Amino acid sequence: MYIMESPPNMFYAYCNTATNITSGYTDIPWDINPVKTDGIVHSTSSNPAEITINREGYYNIIARITGETQTNNAAEIEARMQIDTGSGFATESGTLVRGSIIRYTNWSQTMTINIIKYFNAGDVVKIQGNLATGNTVYLLADASAISIIEIK
Repeated sequence: MYIMESPPNMFYAYCNTATNITSGYTDIPWDINPVKTDGIVHSTSSNPAEITINREGYYNIIARITGETQTNNAAEIEARMQIDTGSGFATESGTLVRGSIIRYTNWSQTMTINIIKYFNAGDVVKIQGNLATGNTVYLLADASAISIIEIK
């Protein structure tokens, strides 16, 4: 007898609206999600930064964060992944990325988080941005995205 394995969970979303980061870590809202399988739960209206993985297993998560600052300003931007395994959100080791933006005309900085990790059913993932130094950073609309793919 042949048992068919279920297809892998997949999720893709992006930030359609510019997000301002002025101080402290700010959740990045994923307000458009064109690809979402049943094993991953996400709402674009209620807690749009949070993504729940409902089937345990190994997953590859890739997040791309793009920010810019106003003309003639400089800033450093950070991003990190946080995971809630049931006792509150905590930063996942190895996911902190940092970039510098020095803008005299049009210049932006893109950072990527890429991790393979085992998740339990019910674990919640989110990406946050932080203004490390300088003036307000704007996360560009349509330039930040996240992909989650189950590894089988």
